Amino acid sequence: MARKLVKMVTNNFILKLIAVLLAVVLWLVVVNIDNPQTTMTFTSTANIINESIITDNGKVYEVLDNSNTIKFSVTGPRTIVEGMSASDFSVVADMNKIDLDLGLVPVEVVADRYASKVSVSLKTTNVRVSIENVKSQQFAVNATASGTPMEGYALGNVSCEPATVTISGPESVIKSIDKVSAGINVDGMYSNRTQTVVPTLYNSNGKKIVSANVTIEPSTVQVLAQIMGTKSIPVTYEYTGEIKEGYELESVKCLPDTIEVKGSKEALSEIEELRIPSNALNLSKSVDNVEKSVSITGLLPKGVELVDADNTNVIIKAEIVAHAVRKIVVDAKKIVIENLESGYDIDFIQKSVTVTISGEKAALEKIKESDIVLSMDMDGVHTGRFNKTPVCEEMDGVTEIKVTSILGRVIKAEGEPNSDEEE
Repeated sequence: MARKLVKMVTNNFILKLIAVLLAVVLWLVVVNIDNPQTTMTFTSTANIINESIITDNGKVYEVLDNSNTIKFSVTGPRTIVEGMSASDFSVVADMNKIDLDLGLVPVEVVADRYASKVSVSLKTTNVRVSIENVKSQQFAVNATASGTPMEGYALGNVSCEPATVTISGPESVIKSIDKVSAGINVDGMYSNRTQTVVPTLYNSNGKKIVSANVTIEPSTVQVLAQIMGTKSIPVTYEYTGEIKEGYELESVKCLPDTIEVKGSKEALSEIEELRIPSNALNLSKSVDNVEKSVSITGLLPKGVELVDADNTNVIIKAEIVAHAVRKIVVDAKKIVIENLESGYDIDFIQKSVTVTISGEKAALEKIKESDIVLSMDMDGVHTGRFNKTPVCEEMDGVTEIKVTSILGRVIKAEGEPNSDEEE
């Protein structure tokens, strides 16, 4: 039996050995065709370790240009590699190995699974960092508000508690801080509002500063926005001084003539108008138009403020025009006689009166003799001579009217003079 087995093995041994080798090669070919080698690229964030070597020396580091985002390729059997993800690898940058002159921290990538079956090739070999001294500085917090309160309400004072914070971080970052702000939204609000806010840092260009190595103490502040009621009130005004003779004040206007103020309900109930003092506008001997800007912030009572804090002045405009003078002769027969005793008549010794009118030139030029209405009250005047001044009705555009007196006598209606008439 043994001889047969030996003979079976040794008979055509070379051919049998070749057959075995061909079978192995064929198996390897089949395996590689079915599960070939493949390469995939992964991206992960490097875990920086042993940072204390920097921070314990009063310094801080900052990763530059997102260089802690590491790309690496993995090669291995397709069935293994395609089943892997970035989380299957440990990506580490060890600060103990930093090149301080170049600011480079070498990166190591190790497969947590199938380490013996895959190989890793780094595309990003170092994390670039800058190292600076740590600086701490105190900054005032600028409390701000955005949005518009409900109609009929306005934003009052905006404050925060605490009013200052201490910021620590890389010296270059601290030096670049121009402003620290904490904002609150008051859109649609009708009562005071408080909100917890994380302060925001800005540089001199108004750009937000973002740094993972900056700490703010305290990390949040309380922002309080005061919401006040509003009220619209008129602006009243007076003036002092006499305009130069020969001129007149055509009009006085205030722009705006109403203002919007804000305050507590109690404070607003006590103000009905804003009065501009008379000494704010002096028209003494003025011959030209006068325009005066008046600050009104100091004229408001305590607890009342302007809604529009950017416009704190009103403009008072006085329009002054030169007098024109015109004399018009009016026939005495056109004088309307009033309250003359029955049975008597008027006999004018003078046949006309002169009416001198003053005012705006354009208005005077339009007035005709027929526009002048004169009247004379004869109540209490009996027979005999009289010397009276007729009264002239007012006319548009006329500021002053002077009428000369007229001499006449009261006679009986039949035309005979009274017995006591002077000859």
